[in-house]
Amino acid sequence: MLINDGDTVCIVGGGPGGSACAMALLSEARRVGRKIDVVLFEHKKFSEHRHYNQCIGVLSPPFEDILKNDLDLTLPDNLVLDNMEGYCLHSDLLSLDLV
Repeated sequence: MLINDGDTVCIVGGGPGGSACAMALLSEARRVGRKIDVVLFEHKKFSEHRHYNQCIGVLSPPFEDILKNDLDLTLPDNLVLDNMEGYCLHSDLLSLDLV
């Protein structure tokens, strides 16, 4: 799909994936000299302090490298609640230790 000057791109979900998509779209549009609008639709009402979104819980090691290398962004230290050595991912079929 080709995105032209003046187009509006709508992204459903303002979590890590949606936000990263919005930033990447805007960055690429600037790179190729196009002016676009990006609208994020998020059902949570953060302005009313009803919900504290802790993101996806676990950010895998390449996350910070992707932010820095692909988007020229850094993750502020005050957003990291804690560092983990590993975790266990559970599903209906199996449990997987990720270390």
